[in-house]
Amino acid sequence: MDNGLRWISDAYDLGYTVVLCEGISPAEMLSRMGFAEDRVCPLSYEEVEEIMFLGDDGTVADLEFIDPEDEESAARLERCGFLAQPESIVRAGGSGGWAYSIEPHFANSSDEELLAALSRDTRVFALHNNGGKGFTTASFASFGVVHCSFEIGAPWDVPEVMPEELSDFVAPGEGDEEKDDEAFLRFLEQKYGISIPEAEVVWQPLLSGAFPG
Repeated sequence: MDNGLRWISDAYDLGYTVVLCEGISPAEMLSRMGFAEDRVCPLSYEEVEEIMFLGDDGTVADLEFIDPEDEESAARLERCGFLAQPESIVRAGGSGGWAYSIEPHFANSSDEELLAALSRDTRVFALHNNGGKGFTTASFASFGVVHCSFEIGAPWDVPEVMPEELSDFVAPGEGDEEKDDEAFLRFLEQKYGISIPEAEVVWQPLLSGAFPG
C-alpha cells in the first residue's frame, strides 16, 4: 500500500476534511460537489496555501506562482473564484479506484447534502477533523442517502444501528495513543484497501475548486 491514509492525520494538524468516493473520476467528484468544468483548475498544495493567505487587499500580483504577464492564468483563477476570498479550497485526485478530495481546515466538502449528491450511485466515506476544537466527525453515504454522521469518541453521538460498512470500526478508548481521526483512517486502509499517495497530494497539482466565502 502506497502511504495508506494515516499520514493525513499528521500532515493537516490544524484540521482537514477528506472525502473518498468509490468508482468515479476526480473531475466527476468535483462536478457532483457543484463545480462546473470551467470552474476548476489544477493547483498544488503550496499554491492553495498562497491563495488562502492572501489578505483582503491581495491581488493576483501577490501570488508568487503566477507570472504577472500571464493574463490567461490570472483570468482563469479569477473565473474559478480563487481570487474572490474563498472560504476554502478543495483538491481532488484518484487512487486505486477511489476518487478523493482534501480540504484543509474546513468542512464544506462533507456537507450532508453534498455527500448525498456524491453518493447517488456509489458509496462515500468522509472524515472531518477540527484541529481547533479537537473533535473528529465521520460520515458514510451510499446511493443518495447519508446513513450516519457522528463524532468519533462521543458515545452519545454514535448511531444505535451502525451501517454495515462501518460496523467493524472501533473508536480509540481512553488512554489509547491513537488519535480518533487516525483510527478511522486506519480502518478505511485495512478494511477497504484505500490509499492516497502523499507525494501526489503534496507535490503535484490536483484539480481544485473554491468554496465561496
